[in-house]
Amino acid sequence: MRVLEVKTMDLEKYHALLLVLHTGSLSTAASRLGYTPSGISRMISSLEEECHFPLLYRKRDGVEATPALKELLPEIEDLLYREERFKQHAAKISGLAIGHVVVGTAYNSFYKDIAESIAAFHHLYPHIHIEMRPGYSTALLHKMEHHELDFCFISKREGKHQWQSLFEDPIMAWVPVQSDYAKKDSFSLESLKEAPYIDMYPGQDVDHARLLKHYHITPHTQFSTMDSSAAEAMVNAGLGICINNAINSHSISEGIKLLPLDPPQSVELGIAYLEDLSPAAKTFIKFIHERIELKKLMH
Repeated sequence: MRVLEVKTMDLEKYHALLLVLHTGSLSTAASRLGYTPSGISRMISSLEEECHFPLLYRKRDGVEATPALKELLPEIEDLLYREERFKQHAAKISGLAIGHVVVGTAYNSFYKDIAESIAAFHHLYPHIHIEMRPGYSTALLHKMEHHELDFCFISKREGKHQWQSLFEDPIMAWVPVQSDYAKKDSFSLESLKEAPYIDMYPGQDVDHARLLKHYHITPHTQFSTMDSSAAEAMVNAGLGICINNAINSHSISEGIKLLPLDPPQSVELGIAYLEDLSPAAKTFIKFIHERIELKKLMH
């Protein structure tokens, strides 16, 4: 069996390969890395020659990984993660603070606090680059386990990761203010079997889908959408009701009434991370934890 020798240039190629996959575009990846699209294409071709099989499918609207590349991805991600940890550890020994930290969040409401933390952290550690990525809790956890993220703000999920609890977040019903449901003080979960239901993120492992599964409720789904703003517009137009986390309901339309569920439901929100955090990620997560504790004392 031929063993590939991984050199510095190979690592650069692998970085480019993952960025192409992340963006879905050779030209976008080239722009971010300061290369020409043809230069990135040559890097990918070089890796394909070394591996002796194709890594990408070229499509009209972008690229996607071949089955062979999908099988290799965990090893490539781990290789680049170890490289980043090595550089950060060496920098720490020499007295420098450098690195790249990727933070995931499942909730838009966290953006402001994370952005403020990044700004304050940047003043102390200007050479540590922070990147923020959105997604669903389960999907973000999967990415973190494959070292695509360093840690993430999500609702509690099963797994071998470390967990830092932040608070309990109620799950609420969004009902049109002109509906009969808006006259009530709460919304019964059993009503979902008959009420016109707007399914947000159908087929995804999101909090409200887990809730319905737990209570063995099949809702009377009339509409569905992969966009929370679209769901809000549908409820506001009187098309139906949906359920969502309270943290996603702070700036809801005036045409929508928020009702607690009956029986009351909530999910635990917090920070998920792996034990083998990079030095830069450890520094940032410690910084965030201290800011959270300070806010608790101030309140």
